[in-house]
Amino acid sequence: MCEALGYNVTFLQRVRIMHISLGKIALGKWRHLSEPEILQLERSIKESSNEKKPVKTLQQKVAKVKKEMEYKEKKMVSAEKKKSKTYREFRRSGKKK
Repeated sequence: MCEALGYNVTFLQRVRIMHISLGKIALGKWRHLSEPEILQLERSIKESSNEKKPVKTLQQKVAKVKKEMEYKEKKMVSAEKKKSKTYREFRRSGKKK
């Protein structure tokens, strides 16, 4: 993800996985989960499925946002043109609305 955004990562430290804080676990070491952590993890994945869902890439997300922004911009330009046309028609007619 950092590469896609143009960042050069020189140091990365994982501090948690979901709600589970890793604390001061040494590199290559592990620990048992506590009962509350296990319960929270089970609640978190209760509604999940093992079916693979399509994963959107960063490029796909950016493209979607750009498309939405273009649509909104066109809509705004259209509304401005409509306002302008209505004003011109008003001026031509010489009548008040």
